[in-house]
Amino acid sequence: MADDQIFLTFDHQSEQFMTKIIAVVCGGYSGESVVSMRSAAMVMNNIDRTKYTPYQVVITLDRWVVLHDGAEIPVDRNGFSFAISGVKINFDGVFMIIHGTPVKTESCRVISNSSEFQPPRAIR
Repeated sequence: MADDQIFLTFDHQSEQFMTKIIAVVCGGYSGESVVSMRSAAMVMNNIDRTKYTPYQVVITLDRWVVLHDGAEIPVDRNGFSFAISGVKINFDGVFMIIHGTPVKTESCRVISNSSEFQPPRAIR
C-alpha cells in the first residue's frame, strides 16, 4: 500500500450490516484525481466483501457524493454519512485514496469534526 493510502477503521460495529461499512474516498482537487479514481475502482473490485461493504465517495471542488447503483448520492458533511431510500448510513471506516488536496485540509477536518466521529486507528 502506498504511503499516502491509509485505511482508517473505527471501533464500533455497524448495526445495519454484518460487515464494516467503508468509505472508499477518491477524487480530489488536483490532476492526480484521475489516478485516485482508478485506484478506487481497483479497491472496489477487490475488497473482501465478506468483511466490508464499500461505498465509493468522490470528492471534487463542487461535490461530495457516494456512487451507488449508477446514482450520485450527496454526502452529509455534518456527519460524514449519506442516505439510501431514507435510511441513514454511517461509515465504520475510511480508505483514503486522494493524493494531495483536500486530504490534509478540508476533507479530514470535516470527517474529524463530525458529531458522530469516533477517533480511528490507522492501519498501514
